Amino acid sequence: MNGKSLMLTPKELVNHNSILLSMDIWNAEGELVAVKLNTPFQELTFNGDFDKVENILLEIKGYPFYNLVSEKVDVLLSQLYKLKKTLNFNDTNYKKVSLIPFKDKNKKFHQNLEDLENGIYLNFFSNHRFSNFTENFDGKSSEIIKILKSKNFDFQVSQHFAVKMRVMSNCRIHNFDEGFCTISDENHHYDRGNSARLASLTSSNFLHKDCNKTIENAFILPFEHTYLNYYHNLIECIFGLRYFDYHKYDYPIVYSKDKFNIIPFIAKKLNIDQDRFLSLDDVSTTLIKKAYCFHKGSFYWDKSIYDFARKLIPSSVTPSRKKVYLSRLKSRRPIQNELEVENFLRCLNFEIVYSEDLNFEQQCNLFSEIEYLVAPHGAGLANICFMPEGATLVEIFEKGMIKADFYLRSTHNKLKYDFLFLDDNKNLDLKSLNEIISNK
Repeated sequence: MNGKSLMLTPKELVNHNSILLSMDIWNAEGELVAVKLNTPFQELTFNGDFDKVENILLEIKGYPFYNLVSEKVDVLLSQLYKLKKTLNFNDTNYKKVSLIPFKDKNKKFHQNLEDLENGIYLNFFSNHRFSNFTENFDGKSSEIIKILKSKNFDFQVSQHFAVKMRVMSNCRIHNFDEGFCTISDENHHYDRGNSARLASLTSSNFLHKDCNKTIENAFILPFEHTYLNYYHNLIECIFGLRYFDYHKYDYPIVYSKDKFNIIPFIAKKLNIDQDRFLSLDDVSTTLIKKAYCFHKGSFYWDKSIYDFARKLIPSSVTPSRKKVYLSRLKSRRPIQNELEVENFLRCLNFEIVYSEDLNFEQQCNLFSEIEYLVAPHGAGLANICFMPEGATLVEIFEKGMIKADFYLRSTHNKLKYDFLFLDDNKNLDLKSLNEIISNK
């Protein structure tokens, strides 16, 4: 890179005839905003412009600013290649179908499910929005405040998020591949927004040729982004149980997979007959005459997440003022000086916890007792939904990879929040860690 290029903004480095310049992916300072790549990627991919998408992403990889958005670009490329590969799928047990996104308008939800006609329903709550950004980050430098605002930490979240439910008739489940899971009606209509990641990116899907069983009515839990991830499986899919009266209506409850063995505990805790739960595999050759499909809630949660989580906490459990460090020593992405961090925090009376060693019930009970949590950003932070109101969360990020997700989610439970960056070698500075702990 020459001296001149160091003075140019990322946008000014782009070739003058590049399509990138006409795309809404830049901020006012001429910086490429990684999250803004989602919309053009999704729409171009859905329209089948695979080559165009690939060329755009590969072009970005060729610029010096690629390292600032590398995680997002690499994820999108991975999704594109998986999509192209899977669409070449060939199995005599499945047939290829073209799905059509629903485009109907919302209707007002009411309680008697039997009276609902086909359509999309919303249960409207008071949509009060709030942000505690100024209060929570008072005392941070102007430079840090600028970074946090650029990452949407000042976003106003909704206190209550409207429940969305689709009623469909004569439905079939698509589950030949984990990324293509969705449900469609007799006319092959489906909801892109309530589908697994790849199913939302293309109108092409596959359906099992056999249809040898029938179910009259069923609740369909939300299709999570990816069901191999603890966060998505727990929060997006299984916590969809909070949306409906599972005691008044004894319909079967269809879910994706239970990789983390969560359902037996939840079924027992909520007094739901476990035989009502059917996986997508169980119904892949089944016609569902009437399906009540609940959509995922707000990405940044709402109060109902915490209210539902408290139903799963044993009544005998009371906050015991535990201080916990969620270590990644046993994961694929540990902090470089993980052992040093563990030893340092042990000296401050922190309990070192490895999520991999705990089943769901143990994680639920443990987090309900935590007063102070230090943890790297990741799916394991889904468990903050079990933490007591007003507890403390210190989130650790790789340098330059700060995300507002769990901060915004934590605001619904009034958690005290702070964060730390790893250095360029992925080490955590113990002095900075000590300063934060001492000030909380």
